[in-house]
Amino acid sequence: MDANYQQVVVLPWFAFGHMLPFLEFSKRLATNGIHVHFVSSPKNIQRLPTIPDDLARLINLVQIPLPSVEGLPDNAEATIDLPLEQVQYLKKAYDGIQGSFEKVVGQILPDLVVCDFISCWVPETAAKFGIPSAFLSAFSAATLAFIGPPTELRSNSRVKEDDFQVVPDWIPFPSTVAYPSFQAKRICHNINIPDVTGKSSGERLAITLEGCSFILVRGCREFEGEYINLLHKLYQKPVIPLEILDHPAIGGCVFHSGWGSIIESLFYGHNLILLPMMADQGLNAKLMVEKGIGLEVERNVDGSFTRTAIARSIRLVMFEQEGSP
Repeated sequence: MDANYQQVVVLPWFAFGHMLPFLEFSKRLATNGIHVHFVSSPKNIQRLPTIPDDLARLINLVQIPLPSVEGLPDNAEATIDLPLEQVQYLKKAYDGIQGSFEKVVGQILPDLVVCDFISCWVPETAAKFGIPSAFLSAFSAATLAFIGPPTELRSNSRVKEDDFQVVPDWIPFPSTVAYPSFQAKRICHNINIPDVTGKSSGERLAITLEGCSFILVRGCREFEGEYINLLHKLYQKPVIPLEILDHPAIGGCVFHSGWGSIIESLFYGHNLILLPMMADQGLNAKLMVEKGIGLEVERNVDGSFTRTAIARSIRLVMFEQEGSP
């Protein structure tokens, strides 16, 4: 990050797997003396972890109420409040804060605006004031590489489930990062099919990537170097990693393979026992196995699993020589 930045506005998607990484990023900026304006809805602001006293003066929590949207239950302000099929209504309400967010940016006139891929209208909003914007990815560099550049997202070249079960042609090096059959159907739908907002997830990501000035990835070159370098070529824009620590094996963690949880587990040096469920989690699990620091629980073709399979995975990782990194 440029040391000349004095004020930064950040707007994550209203999912805690996105808000918490954005908050950690905000704390990192504040540690370096940068004044951060963290924007979210009132209920989400109330549910955030307490900011350390030494950083509180540099992190301004800005509340923007969500507009009422038909289909969105009262007091539902984050994905955790909703079943999966209703998240599209939260996206519609989220899009409805664009005008309020523009007023916040116009009042603050920050040096940089940091957005999520769902908030695809942010780069255009920032540009109205001559302000650069950055996309902070809650996903790994490997996941972004698999999803592809804006040209591929807009071409609708991958419209079948099978297309998401193989490594795409634009990844030029050996990779195992692809979805299993039981996850490919949903990701294919999300990437290609518009929801009630009129946009698909693929279109939102394409708009964000095209409009932002640079991309921030939560990773490091020592771990995802080949994927980070590929993203630079695919996007033709600067791609800047954030740092994570080394990972000597001192324990184990059974979890859903969310990227934030993976980073935390690596930070503390835990072995990874992976049970991916949705979104980018399947790709993250493949990346960890590819790097030799995680074991994915054996699944049936339909995605089901047994407690025996979980027990076997824990035993292998924690007690057997074969499971050692």
